[in-house]
Amino acid sequence: MSGTGLGASLLLLAAGSIACEIATNLPDTNPLLGSWSWVEATGGIAGHTITPASTGQTIVLRFREEQVDLVRNDELERTVEYERVAEPGGSDLELTYDGPLLGGFESQTASLPEENVLILTDPCCDGFEYRLERMR
Repeated sequence: MSGTGLGASLLLLAAGSIACEIATNLPDTNPLLGSWSWVEATGGIAGHTITPASTGQTIVLRFREEQVDLVRNDELERTVEYERVAEPGGSDLELTYDGPLLGGFESQTASLPEENVLILTDPCCDGFEYRLERMR
């Protein structure tokens, strides 16, 4: 193998190792597991806030190991598979879905700023930031 080919192979091996370490460097327990009730969402083009009271809708997300259910007004609306990857250098998780979950996006950033609070942020500037609280 030429020096250039060997160097490229080593570079690919190193990059693959780093990517695997980032993707698998998650806690053994999934902090998202359980049911979360939607409290409010802020954003959109107009930058407004919506709530269950203002929309007349309740939303519950039920996270399992690899799937999340979207329950709207006590009716199962959809189930999607998800994958979580730790954000490098931070405590946020990047969630990718196999179909849109909230707001029509197939990915969101998840953060847990308090023990029983989940924030899901859409990936677009005119998307929303959803605040959910853990159900007991």
